[in-house]
Amino acid sequence: MQKFALCWLGIIIIIVVAACQSDQDKKIQVLKNDIQVLHDEVMPKMAEIADLEGKVKAQLDNLIADSLSDENAALECQEILADLKKADEGMMQWMGAYQMELNGTPEEQIDYLQEEKAKIEMVKNDILSAIERGHYALQANQEGA
Repeated sequence: MQKFALCWLGIIIIIVVAACQSDQDKKIQVLKNDIQVLHDEVMPKMAEIADLEGKVKAQLDNLIADSLSDENAALECQEILADLKKADEGMMQWMGAYQMELNGTPEEQIDYLQEEKAKIEMVKNDILSAIERGHYALQANQEGA
């Protein structure tokens, strides 16, 4: 009878461990998917970043060439160019550092993925903010012209 109880206890322990492992595997998959979705959402914006950099740079060149232009507008263009560059570099750095193949315990993998998700969310915010500022500056220049 005691052997029977120990056998059942062993089976229960195996089931509990397997269930925990399954939950961790699911969480890892969800985090990987969330990261991929965020990446896929902002990656197409990189072309828009490059386009805006060119347009804002041209606007800055025009402001510098025009001796009557507002110095604050030129400074704003320089700041926007810095933001666009920072956003672009942030994406490139994140992509270069992100490890798709995970090592370590499931807990370590979850911690890593949570950190990477936070990083790509920050990159996304930087990209969207820089794009918004770039469009605003171009629109303000067109309205002021």
